[in-house]
Amino acid sequence: MNLIVDKTVKPRIERLLYEIGYFDLEFQSITTTLDKKFVYEYIGYIDAPIFIKVLISKAEVEVMDCYLTEKHYVQSKKLSIEEFIKL
Repeated sequence: MNLIVDKTVKPRIERLLYEIGYFDLEFQSITTTLDKKFVYEYIGYIDAPIFIKVLISKAEVEVMDCYLTEKHYVQSKKLSIEEFIKL
């Protein structure tokens, strides 16, 4: 599966984020890193407004978050690309 052009990626990301417990998701942007990861950025809520980054590589999907008032992201969830595709 080519995640770059697959139209199911964003809905899968949002389903994963809802499963983790984020809500009121607002998509912000998609970018790429030098090491060829795709970064989907959202603003959402758990108990307060949260910046959310979803990093997708060929091997894994990593969800990181940060309160809007902080500057350091922490890992929220990590799964293999195979687990992500099953969502």
